[in-house]
Amino acid sequence: MILSQNVDAPRAALVLPSYYGTRASSDEVIGVGQDGIIVVGDSLQILTYGAALQAGTLATLPISARSSFGYSETLRQIAALAKGVERDAFGRVRPSDTGLATAREVVFRMLRSALNVPVPSDVATDRDGDIRVLWESDNRTLELVCPYEAGQRPYTYYSEGTEFAIAYDLSVSRLGGLLVWLAGSMPIFPR
Repeated sequence: MILSQNVDAPRAALVLPSYYGTRASSDEVIGVGQDGIIVVGDSLQILTYGAALQAGTLATLPISARSSFGYSETLRQIAALAKGVERDAFGRVRPSDTGLATAREVVFRMLRSALNVPVPSDVATDRDGDIRVLWESDNRTLELVCPYEAGQRPYTYYSEGTEFAIAYDLSVSRLGGLLVWLAGSMPIFPR
């Protein structure tokens, strides 16, 4: 396994803090610490030690502990959806692998915006199996919707009072702007 520091300069050897150690091959070895998080294949993941040995190249990305907590909690709740029953009387319950991967990817973009990713108010699936991640702050709401079907695009729905909008632009800068707005740092409703 190759470990390297994720910096603008050429990749350097990485010294991992002790909390990345593990004894059992099924223990989680990749996670969030105060100095940074581990990036596997351009996304953040929690891996077992055995899976980490098979992953190939890993790199660290410095992130504040505050923003990484909301990110970690969001990922934990998204992962819990995969353990649900397939269907119930109202429709699909368990999201598709595509929906799960898309949700993790978009939340990672939020983290890359270098802003605080808040802990979600709710993470659930709707009757179609679409993943819905909801963040609320005062009278502002931001919802990420990741469809069950692979051919459908994920989007954000956001609202404040009687104003609402849907956006398909899920770039790092757009998501960062929505997080700034959600936190109350931007008084104008984003268009």
